Amino acid sequence: ISGTILSSGLGLSGVTVSDGTRSTATTANGTYTLTNVPAGTFTLTPTLSGYLFTPASLSVTVATLNLTNQDFTAAPPVPVVTPAQSATGAIGSSFSYRILASNSPTSYALASGSLPPGITLNTATGLLSGSPTTAGAFTPVVTATNAGGTSASATLTITIGSPALIVYDGFNYTLAVANPDPDAGANGGNGLPAVNLGGNPSGISTGLRGANTTTSTGWGTDHTVVAGLAYSDANGVLATSGNALQRSSGTGFSATTVSIYRSMATDPFASFRSAASTNFFGWNGTSPTTLFFSVLLRVNALNTGTDNRLVVNLGTDNSSWNVYLGQFTGTSQWRYGDQAGANVVLGTAVANQPALIVGRLSFNSSTQFVTDFWFNPPLGQTLGTPTFSKTYTTTTSGGQFRGLQTRDGTNVLTVDEFRLGTTYAAVTPPAIPPAPPSGLTATANSSSQITLSWTDTANDEAGFKLERSPNGSTAWTLIATPAANATSTTDNGLSAGTTYFYRLRATNTNGDSAYSNTASATILTGLQSFRLAYGLLTDGSQDTATPASDGVPNLLKYAFSMLGSGTAQTPNLQTPNAAVLDPAGSAGLPFVGVNGTGQLQITFIRRKTSASPAPGITCAVEFTSDLAVSNSWSANPSATESANSLDATFERVTVTDSVVAPAKRFVRVRVTAP
Repeated sequence: ISGTILSSGLGLSGVTVSDGTRSTATTANGTYTLTNVPAGTFTLTPTLSGYLFTPASLSVTVATLNLTNQDFTAAPPVPVVTPAQSATGAIGSSFSYRILASNSPTSYALASGSLPPGITLNTATGLLSGSPTTAGAFTPVVTATNAGGTSASATLTITIGSPALIVYDGFNYTLAVANPDPDAGANGGNGLPAVNLGGNPSGISTGLRGANTTTSTGWGTDHTVVAGLAYSDANGVLATSGNALQRSSGTGFSATTVSIYRSMATDPFASFRSAASTNFFGWNGTSPTTLFFSVLLRVNALNTGTDNRLVVNLGTDNSSWNVYLGQFTGTSQWRYGDQAGANVVLGTAVANQPALIVGRLSFNSSTQFVTDFWFNPPLGQTLGTPTFSKTYTTTTSGGQFRGLQTRDGTNVLTVDEFRLGTTYAAVTPPAIPPAPPSGLTATANSSSQITLSWTDTANDEAGFKLERSPNGSTAWTLIATPAANATSTTDNGLSAGTTYFYRLRATNTNGDSAYSNTASATILTGLQSFRLAYGLLTDGSQDTATPASDGVPNLLKYAFSMLGSGTAQTPNLQTPNAAVLDPAGSAGLPFVGVNGTGQLQITFIRRKTSASPAPGITCAVEFTSDLAVSNSWSANPSATESANSLDATFERVTVTDSVVAPAKRFVRVRVTAP
């Protein structure tokens, strides 16, 4: 008794099928075979924990023939969404959380409640992602569904806090553009995109603004967008956005000072604003606050003439105070300086090698402002002792952070990835690879092709990397690089009768994701497909059986095209068929004759080696003079062969012996299966 058990259209393995006395388990393809079943009536019952089967059981009667196509369908258990799930995020920071649920959901839904603004649900994968724009606690209610049904609803708790990153400018503007204006003229041409982080209007912004004049907006005409910088150390890679800003003209201070965006109708950073002027960050008049900033700097060549500096415009008593971070004249060092003449070594300067400088601004009171600086601090670690510190004592309003400027006489200074935030981690975020793809499946389409399909769970991949292995554990080889947002591809030129294993990962400039699940598929030969179609054991042990008691083994009926609805064919293996091939026929057992010169001939149907799928068998014509008493069966290399093509799969072949008018001569076709 044999059959197949499918779940969602695919074979389900591991199902126990019992007739009350005997039992077996389904294969990876969902097929099963109960053997040595005596005549009688039996009840077939499939079981697998968590699955419901249709029908629940089958009553079958076994007589003298094998029973095939005793099939069932299985519905998977209904998903269960893990209760009491929670996630946290911050305004303006990338958010990603996958809803946890068991039993392989195929879709997810928001049943009630609402997601944080800026967050969306991928209903196919259960991934919550986006960039939150509003702080607060949110309690969306979700469900998960598969072919078995829909789960009970479950409540998630998502808490969105104030942004740890306040200002970010990655300078990822159009390459080679001078005076980049991020807002393209909106907001009065102040250099800020039309929306800003956490404020009113809401959204994400660089948080920087340039001078609002008709001739000098954004960063000014003396800056040009160039290829971005990259920075890494033994602990990781710094997240970067693509392009950078280079001083391109002028011999002194840049034309504009870029400062923190102002005039927010709703200001999420109010507690960090200076009491002396809300245009700037600083001592708020009430409690100590601390800010961190980071920036990547690079010089194309060590300057022996004019200093190459990033000017950090701080403030004391609401008055500008310049701090210089740069490669100073005649040195091979990055240095700290200020307008009072300070000149302190931070680290070694190497042409075309980016340096990471981190500053901490502690607004302790109206009379104390402490600045600390680190040169190439370790990423992802706790900050150690500052490379340099300076304390300012003021008389009334404490310190301020006011803005940025450059001073570069030879136009070799590149500035990238400026960040201002409340923690060191916020201003030195690690590069995060995209989320890994999920649900990788492999399906054999022909004797040489497998289709791979998957779910794209990321929204920031640059593409994918598909790898193949002969065994699923070693010798993985990159075979394809599907484009971003792709969800399928094909692997071609494969060999029949071979199993191939695959895995996939997404990639972007931040690196490669984790791997997907491993999927495999076997390119079936025609013989393997025949065994499955007719309920035979896949190991070939039933190839020589004769279920119709006609003396013709199953393998020969496959080899000589004896199954079907045509002449010399029968519809199944249980119907007797010992038909011999007609001289002009296309099905049947080989026939033997003698030609006009007394040479033995045999004519038979042969499966073409070029057929799709590949036949999975070989046919060899062998001769003997005495039925192998003293002359063994063997091929005659002098025999001649002619072949007449019947269709894409079969040909009619005649082999003529080279021995003329022998006293005795015998011939046969040997069909061999691996």
